Amino acid sequence: MSQGSQPRVPAGPPLWRLLLDFARGRQKTLPYLMMLRQRYGDTIVLPLKLPTYILYHPADIRHILVTNPSNYLKTGGLVLGEALFGSGLLSSEGSPHAANRRLIQPMFHRERIGQLTGIMTSTVLEKIGGWEEGAVIDAAAEMMLITLRIVGRALF
Repeated sequence: MSQGSQPRVPAGPPLWRLLLDFARGRQKTLPYLMMLRQRYGDTIVLPLKLPTYILYHPADIRHILVTNPSNYLKTGGLVLGEALFGSGLLSSEGSPHAANRRLIQPMFHRERIGQLTGIMTSTVLEKIGGWEEGAVIDAAAEMMLITLRIVGRALF
């Protein structure tokens, strides 16, 4: 980077566009996010109270979450959530975050996940067995129900 130049700010929709698209983005989130990616690229900035970034490329996500997490602060909904739910894994930073992460890490060990495949498979087969062939379903809602059912069965 030459002296005096500033880092490039990623492209993204202007605030007025976000406001116009709000309802569509809430109702059809995945298609909306895919449209944003197609229009603005793999890294998008949303002009909210605090600049908010959407990352699509796995290497970028790994860079922030795994390689250099101490270089980035959590903002937006995660910070607001802390006021409601306390300092948990998603909202905490630094040492508290590391301690919370160590507590739950064993649940995500390869062997533990392997033990859950039976629960996952039976739950999915049970759910899709109730679908009528050719019927239109709300995939996001159905996946949420499947996920909640798996979590409930795995924990209790």
